[in-house]
Amino acid sequence: MSATNPTPPDGSPALLSSWLAVCLAGIAWSVTVPWSGHGLAIASVGWLLLGLALLVGDRLVLTIGGAGLVLGTFVAAGDGAGVLATLVGTTASVLAWDVGQHAISIGRQLGRAATTVRAELTHVLASVTTGTVIVVLAGAASVLVTGTQPLVAVTLLLLGGGLVAVVFGPRELLSIE
Repeated sequence: MSATNPTPPDGSPALLSSWLAVCLAGIAWSVTVPWSGHGLAIASVGWLLLGLALLVGDRLVLTIGGAGLVLGTFVAAGDGAGVLATLVGTTASVLAWDVGQHAISIGRQLGRAATTVRAELTHVLASVTTGTVIVVLAGAASVLVTGTQPLVAVTLLLLGGGLVAVVFGPRELLSIE
């Protein structure tokens, strides 16, 4: 009796999550377009790096691309983008990074050939729901507070959400291997 050796996963990121991450990065990029040329340039490099990272499955390049998108959004905010645009751009950047990390994880564990659509959509739906709640709560907070504090409140809320994600997230997300 001979045992058949299963084919190991190819390690390529999951296709659906990769495309959705690139689309979310496009949303983040589009926020910078009407506001800042410098922000647009930074976000464009971030979007490109994020897309390249998802082609090869590199977490470090994905993180640098996501950081470029966030930085581009912050530069646009400094050049006059509104609170809502900043919230949407930053949240879309973080969601693109998160969905991209998930795509890489699934690819490394199961490979691109595995049927993972349900798991991918579940993760994306949960992430987008969380991001939407953050945007709505932070947007409401910025409307209720007047003066220069709304941007500070939004920034602190996003930083708090990021810290919660790092503390409670899987340890493999912190890995750059």
